[in-house]
Amino acid sequence: MIDLSVVLTNTAAELEHLAMKASEIDEAVGDMLVSGGQGMAGLPMVLLQDVDLLRQTVDCLQILMNNIARQGACACGVSSSAVAEGIYLEAVRKRCLGR
Repeated sequence: MIDLSVVLTNTAAELEHLAMKASEIDEAVGDMLVSGGQGMAGLPMVLLQDVDLLRQTVDCLQILMNNIARQGACACGVSSSAVAEGIYLEAVRKRCLGR
């Protein structure tokens, strides 16, 4: 068993990392567009908007997880093996479910 607040805190940290990566990608794509980067002209605007939506969504999920983890109202645990089921990236599984 692992405390639920630990899982939530770890998952929020993982989402924060992803939000930073998404932001870097969003900025790089924007910079390439401004500088007239080769190959960028053919990208559909919808794809570029999706990159920005990904960044914003991951950022919002990270905030949500942090807020839930800080509530501290639930002194309960979860089975780490049960909640890890289906998480195929070992590094993500370890970072989110590590004590």
